[in-house]
Amino acid sequence: MKKNKNESICQEAQRIQGADRQQDYGSPKKNLSEIGASWEWYFKTNNGVDISIKARDVAHMMILMKIARNVHKPKRDNWVDIAGYSQCGGKIDNI
Repeated sequence: MKKNKNESICQEAQRIQGADRQQDYGSPKKNLSEIGASWEWYFKTNNGVDISIKARDVAHMMILMKIARNVHKPKRDNWVDIAGYSQCGGKIDNI
């Protein structure tokens, strides 16, 4: 989909998360759960740490990653992704 230069950050996040990303990666809960399982494996394999990382944890950590990037270099893409991960987190929490 082509970006509309007049759309807000939230509108862009809704457009991307609701269509393109869902088609590419599946439902937010399934995708973020798979990421969490990968991180669990990584921590257990490399650090001997047995932890549980839920889909909502991944949404929180991805938001924190985008905040860290935005502190270094503010970009619209970071804000769009923060809004998108917030929307994913809301869907996971059913709110």
